[in-house]
Amino acid sequence: MLAPSEEIWLISPWVSDIAVIDNGDGGFARLEPTWGAREVRLSEILACLTSRGTRVFVEVRPDEHNRRFLQRMQAQAAAGTMEVRRSQVLHEKGLLGDRFLLNGSMNFTYSGVHL
Repeated sequence: MLAPSEEIWLISPWVSDIAVIDNGDGGFARLEPTWGAREVRLSEILACLTSRGTRVFVEVRPDEHNRRFLQRMQAQAAAGTMEVRRSQVLHEKGLLGDRFLLNGSMNFTYSGVHL
């Protein structure tokens, strides 16, 4: 958020709008004052990045499970800064930015993160 990537790639067969920042004490208010004291969801983080000029690419399977997250993300993202791709055979999982790569076997879902 402090030095946003030009592009972010979120690749996961299944993705949910999981909580990714615990802002219950308001400690992240300087990153984004509108978040308030609560959990901040993945769609909100990605949307905030689009408002700062980051192009977001999301690749998922064409599965009903992903529909809600994609709808929320597209409703919040700045126009023209997010692209969704669907692949029936997608198995890779990762989050890629200009200066980082998070990859492994977890989907970006509650179960994938917590189990």
